[in-house]
Amino acid sequence: MFTDFVRQGWNEHADHPRAVLDRLDEGLALAWEGTHLASLAALGIHVAGEHLGDFDQGFALLDRIEASPLHVPDSKPGRSVARSRAILLLVAGQAPEGEALLSAAVDPDRSQDSVRAQVYAIVASMRAGRSDVAGAVAALDVATAAAAYGPTADDPAARALAVTGNNLAIALEESTERDEAGTALMKRAAQLGRTYWEIAGDWTNVALAEVRLCHTHLAASEPQAARVHAEAALALADAHDAEPGDRIAPTTSMAKAQLRCGEVAQARRFVQAARELLPELQGWLEDFYTPIVDRLDGWVSEAESQG
Repeated sequence: MFTDFVRQGWNEHADHPRAVLDRLDEGLALAWEGTHLASLAALGIHVAGEHLGDFDQGFALLDRIEASPLHVPDSKPGRSVARSRAILLLVAGQAPEGEALLSAAVDPDRSQDSVRAQVYAIVASMRAGRSDVAGAVAALDVATAAAAYGPTADDPAARALAVTGNNLAIALEESTERDEAGTALMKRAAQLGRTYWEIAGDWTNVALAEVRLCHTHLAASEPQAARVHAEAALALADAHDAEPGDRIAPTTSMAKAQLRCGEVAQARRFVQAARELLPELQGWLEDFYTPIVDRLDGWVSEAESQG
């Protein structure tokens, strides 16, 4: 029941952040172990800090979580809650307090640098979500400097940097207010995701990171660079004899990159390849990619009609 509650919160938070934040106390009543408190804290600071900028309510929620009899400060879940508070403090601009708390948020099997890399990666993503590009750059600088020791696959910092790079690039790509600095951060973030997915993920994660770099460079009006990354994603799919579900994103990305490069015949070839993959996709993937392929088909047809 608790897991369903948190899953619903994550599913609904982007469209209904205030409603999700207001009902998180219900999750406290459903919790029966410390890890549940850590999950509520992570969701709460994300919604309060990034989506709403309501730091007072975020801190109040953390106060109630820490007052729960399930909360044990000197435990793995307890230190996770402390990291959530440190993140919210840093996003709120209370750097001294956030930095001071980080020392209490380090698990015995992790280094201070690992925790700093993880925490500041999340801070960078949240600041970007608040349209604070300069703050996001500053936080990302701290995160990447902390990660200079070289996180390995089992280090949470590696996955945090991979996820942050990907999410930050997507957020900036979709932003209607992105300026030159935002575009530079978008490209840096996408490359960061690619770098750390190679450490923290498998070949499908790396292929999708290449797809993200393709879209990033298209958003930056750099179609030639975009095509290079689409080619890399397709090469990974070929090397691993990819199933249709792992091949569709590289294929549609290549179609778009070829079209933006003015290679209409090549774009048509990849649109057709994507069209042939659609019936082989599972469930929601077919529903998701069908309008994308239709839209690409229309763009290519328009380019063909113009000669």
